[in-house]
Amino acid sequence: MSDVVWQTLIQSIFGLLGLLIAGYVIPVLHSIRRTGQDTHTLVNKRMGDQLRLNLVMARRLASLPDATDADREAAIMAERLLREHDEKQTAVDNANRGA
Repeated sequence: MSDVVWQTLIQSIFGLLGLLIAGYVIPVLHSIRRTGQDTHTLVNKRMGDQLRLNLVMARRLASLPDATDADREAAIMAERLLREHDEKQTAVDNANRGA
């Protein structure tokens, strides 16, 4: 066989290997990406749940008759942290819907 035939044969083999690899690798990468997004969503949801629980407890403590200024400040901070988390999470959710 001539060199041109060998080069064409080798290029064809590499082309087929590339298609086979791409057919396997691309779906795996999409699966990994989806798992990462799902994990991130779950972690953020749990963080939001924890911040809500913290806010309820801080408000309760601040409402007690013997509450200190630090207790009331903690309740205000808890409200701010939850609000900031919700704003950031909404931005991430909106970005993910557009992606």
